Amino acid sequence: MEMARRPWKASLLALLLCASLIGAARGSVGEDDDANASLVGGDGPTFEEEEDPERLKSLLNWAIEHSDPDKLKKLARDRGGGVEWSEGVSETVREVASGPSEADLMREALVVLADSRARAERERALDVLEDLVTQIDNAGDFLKLGGLAALLGEIRREGGEDEGSVRARAAVVLGTAASNNPEFQARALAQEPDLVRLLLGRVRVEPVAEAKEAAVFALSSVLRNSIPARNDFYRNDGPAAVASLLGDPSSSARLNKKLLALSADLLDLEAGFEIKSFSDPGFARRIKKVFEAGDDDAKEKALLVARQLASSVPGSERGLREAGLGAALEVLLAGTGGTKPADGLAELAESVLELFRSVRGGAAVETLREGL
Repeated sequence: MEMARRPWKASLLALLLCASLIGAARGSVGEDDDANASLVGGDGPTFEEEEDPERLKSLLNWAIEHSDPDKLKKLARDRGGGVEWSEGVSETVREVASGPSEADLMREALVVLADSRARAERERALDVLEDLVTQIDNAGDFLKLGGLAALLGEIRREGGEDEGSVRARAAVVLGTAASNNPEFQARALAQEPDLVRLLLGRVRVEPVAEAKEAAVFALSSVLRNSIPARNDFYRNDGPAAVASLLGDPSSSARLNKKLLALSADLLDLEAGFEIKSFSDPGFARRIKKVFEAGDDDAKEKALLVARQLASSVPGSERGLREAGLGAALEVLLAGTGGTKPADGLAELAESVLELFRSVRGGAAVETLREGL
């Protein structure tokens, strides 16, 4: 699904209004814990979830600190402890409207990434950049400001679990900027011709689950509307990397969903062409494994990939059946313990079974004709 493209100051107004509601309902905007960046759900290579109140507070404070250095900081102190924000929203919006531009805010964030060794400061700067680059014009300006090099520096930064959260945020910023933005994708590849190879490398070796999921998101966003990027992906054995990670014991449920969504995108984009690693029997077994172990969302994504394979790649239907997917679908539709699948999932399962039958029947007819 496409990320919303919203101007920063309109977004800030929404943040202020949310802060007002949170303050009125809870008596405080939030605690002082570090904001956590969250990858957006398993709905393919895109990211979108409800805003965390802590993240709203963090972004709001960033905007306040980068506006009037005296008046807004005083307002933040006066109203940050649970007093109703609604009394000061209009005054704050007026101050922000005359404050720094979106380009200025991006420059400030990039300075933090370049100069700060403090993880919390870099995370905060990346959160601000993520919000800013949702706007297509800002994403283009971000490249002009050297933002891609800064992000890749963070994505490649070594470190343990803590630095993994920074790598994850940086990959999310890249994926957000590239999502449904062909111009950004083309210009990013021109600036960094090895971009796809670098992202694939992180997908292969990233030890932190959150950062690995984010790397898949960024890779998916870069590939979706770019033929040159997908050509690089195939040259660097990208499908083999995806196939090897799908259903692996080290792969999280969220990662499996994102890998399935990426696989479905590629099969759809390359309809009529065989993607060798996806037609391998081992890939069919991994689809079946994720289908059986996953929730309804994972099952649906697994079936979408199976349906595309069976309908477009000769021989895939047989591999999927031999992997046991047909039998697993029969069990699903029969229900276990009196529990039936949701209507949408049941319809999808029926369509895949029907496809198996039709393809198998067609193959049997061809075999009969050859014997005449």
